[in-house]
Amino acid sequence: LYETSDACNTWKLVFTNPDAEGFWDSLAFDFTSPSPSYGVLIGDPVKSFFDIWETRDAGHTWTKWNTGDQKHQPHSQKGEALFAAGNRALSVPGSYGAFSFVTGGEVSRFCSEQGYGHFSLLDSPYDGYELNCVSLHFQSSKSGGAFALAMRPSIHGVKDVMIVGGDYSLAESATFSIYLPRYGDGPIFAPHKLERSTVGPHGYRSSVAYDEFNKTWITVGPNGTDASDDGKNWHPLTPSPTGTPDEDTNWNALSLPFVVGPKGRIGLLRPEALLPTTN
Repeated sequence: LYETSDACNTWKLVFTNPDAEGFWDSLAFDFTSPSPSYGVLIGDPVKSFFDIWETRDAGHTWTKWNTGDQKHQPHSQKGEALFAAGNRALSVPGSYGAFSFVTGGEVSRFCSEQGYGHFSLLDSPYDGYELNCVSLHFQSSKSGGAFALAMRPSIHGVKDVMIVGGDYSLAESATFSIYLPRYGDGPIFAPHKLERSTVGPHGYRSSVAYDEFNKTWITVGPNGTDASDDGKNWHPLTPSPTGTPDEDTNWNALSLPFVVGPKGRIGLLRPEALLPTTN
């Protein structure tokens, strides 16, 4: 893990994976706070446990999450891992430092850090933290599953969650998304909260984000870009008459208003791209 503070001119090594077989997949910080010092780094399971690290000083030092507390850290399942394609397998929404992530492979799940024990105003908020996971029922394969999630802030810290994925070896195959409205309000993993899309994206998707200005979810992948304003129905975004023919395709990751693709390809979301079309 490297750090730069001079616009990428120089880089400093700050952390090396202590496990020789470890592979990190995603890095996220809590950008909801004025000083985003809390961050999470997550990798594929090591010895059947998810490899999770935390920082509270903006990435200068890292500590293992829930060290020694395996009772509250469930085993990963056989063939389960995270995908690194768009750095969206992990989200740190900024609620008590909680984080969530999605997995794929032979098992596809949504996992979220939750507090357990008593609540105290005089001590730390919780006795400790644990991972709670729920199955997502994406395609089961080494190249498929849930790839990315994004969160839309709602009221009183409650958030809406969008999850996308598919199979990268079948990029043209239509897939679906899963929507969790008002995640964190009441029973977090109530079955009725897992809402599968009515009309899904028209291909495998590796990244998803919420555009606050346009109140729209956006997801990208190799064969195209899709948008949804209700969380359940997706429609493709197509090139503009004055744009390049492939401006909607060959994308891997979103950090709105930017999108990136293979070989250093970078795009910028046009302000008018999500406006309703007129006939």
